[in-house]
Amino acid sequence: MTQPLALAALWRDTQAVVQRNFGLFLSITAAFVLLPEVLLALYGPVPPTSMAAVTPRQVALLVVLPSIIAAVAQLAIVRLIVDDAARKDTATGTVGAALRAALLALPVLVLAMLIVALPLSVGLLLGVLPGLYLMGRLALVLPVIIIEHRSPMAAVERSWALTLGNGWRAAVFIVALSVLVLLGQGVAAGLGAAFGSVLTLGLGKGIGALAAATVSGAAAAAFTVANAGASATLYLHLRQG
Repeated sequence: MTQPLALAALWRDTQAVVQRNFGLFLSITAAFVLLPEVLLALYGPVPPTSMAAVTPRQVALLVVLPSIIAAVAQLAIVRLIVDDAARKDTATGTVGAALRAALLALPVLVLAMLIVALPLSVGLLLGVLPGLYLMGRLALVLPVIIIEHRSPMAAVERSWALTLGNGWRAAVFIVALSVLVLLGQGVAAGLGAAFGSVLTLGLGKGIGALAAATVSGAAAAAFTVANAGASATLYLHLRQG
């Protein structure tokens, strides 16, 4: 019989694993989240001022491309966390090995995300609750791909099996974390914009834009670590259950 997720223990374990290796994980996300965000802010297309002004090029460069690059960091961090939990040999737990595994898993993850996009969209169109439930049941696709090396469809099926009886609890955990992340990123973006404006007045527009992008990118990098930690911890709890 499936054991119900203990949300308090899940939250505690996520905090512990993130805090224990935060510096290492942050160095990974600095390369795959912070740097791309800074480069796009300085040299990428101007963000649209309204939904009506959004172009396919803006979506590709400002949303899709950064998400794919950031996924490499998330895959690698999940791999490192699960390897550490299993106390595997250090040769399999190096950052280099995790990044190589993440790059190999990335095409599989992209295909899996395309597979789950339709049911998730339909679920959200039917209402918030069906969408959230599906989100909880499909939450383990990423860790299953990087840890168990499954195909896109097999990863979806495995996530569905692992979350059986815990779909709503997984969804609650994901939503709670997402709300905290969004709030944190909003605050960081505001602080970055304010800091950038001050530096623009004193040192010029280029320095101000760089400072704002760096603050926002650093926050995004930190929150990517949190998301990866939560994903790995959720996988470990449900795999053991």
